[in-house]
Amino acid sequence: MDNAGIVKPIKPTVEEKDYWVDPDPNSTGLLLSDRIKFYVEKVSLVDPFDEESLRPASYTLHAGKDYLLNLRDGMKEGNLEEDKIVEIPPNGLIYIRFFEEINLPFYMIARFNLRVKQVYRGLLLGTGPQVDPGFRGHLNCPIHNFTDEPKRIRFREPLATIDFEKTTAFGQIYFSGKTAEQMRSIPYADMRRSSESIAGINSLPCKIFEVVNDRPLRGYLPGGESVRSSVYELHEQVQQFGKDIENHKNEIQTQVGQLKSDLQKELNFYRNISIWGGGGALLAMIALVLSVYFHLEDYLFNSYRDLQDRFREMSISIERLKESSRTLSSMEGPTLAPTRQIPPSQIQSKQNASDNKQQKQLSK
Repeated sequence: MDNAGIVKPIKPTVEEKDYWVDPDPNSTGLLLSDRIKFYVEKVSLVDPFDEESLRPASYTLHAGKDYLLNLRDGMKEGNLEEDKIVEIPPNGLIYIRFFEEINLPFYMIARFNLRVKQVYRGLLLGTGPQVDPGFRGHLNCPIHNFTDEPKRIRFREPLATIDFEKTTAFGQIYFSGKTAEQMRSIPYADMRRSSESIAGINSLPCKIFEVVNDRPLRGYLPGGESVRSSVYELHEQVQQFGKDIENHKNEIQTQVGQLKSDLQKELNFYRNISIWGGGGALLAMIALVLSVYFHLEDYLFNSYRDLQDRFREMSISIERLKESSRTLSSMEGPTLAPTRQIPPSQIQSKQNASDNKQQKQLSK
């Protein structure tokens, strides 16, 4: 029984050789539920194992006790088994360790991702990473809350699903033809430390997962690099900005009221301008009519002056023709009573007087 009062199943006794040589070499591909349970018994694939968490082709992983929460003032380490609940702030980031231990044989890989339910809550893990063959320990993962409200995670809450898939045969040449007795006498600890080469197909060496015990979560963080969520920082700045606005609410309302008053004054001013604008339009029409009238008067006066000049020229021509006619008559016919001849200067004087009289009448 653990600290939470949960009875742990007894860990099955396994043989070390089953981690290296597949006890079921004829099956390949993704493991279904029966094969998952088979390898739980053979290599303690998932520990502790709960039948209720077994799915058709995967297994449900739960929130463990260790977590590292990214806060504004730094990283907070916690024990979820003691805290019971951890709250991820809006757009915050948490590193959490799963409750179950995973023990992968050297001929099997695993992949895990958040459960669909957690994704719909607004939590994000991203593409499920691959777990290499030979890994033994507790898996960790960063979870991002990309919503604008806090999200809570409880101890042993279902978080992720993990599936398992077989690889090609491991150490095909090295293990070929060995008896059961020889298999038991192999120095597996030295092999795990990579101190002995393990020959695969065509005697090519097989690489194995290095021995790494569960490290503190901080040990997985990249040294000297920021792991803070930039969105979280922005969210907090927006929240602070909202608080500042609330604190200056009265001042802002006063400024808005003053702005409304100023706008109303401007509106009244332009409304008055529009009223006077109607009178201005009328004056503009009158000015246009007067302009047309004066241009027409100038045109008529100039036309009249042209007619006067032409009339004057015609009068002089007519008098000259009359004078020529009288001269011819006196030379060819009987003597007629002498006709009094009008000098051109008198004709011009009379014409000027008539013009002045007509111009005065037009001025009136």
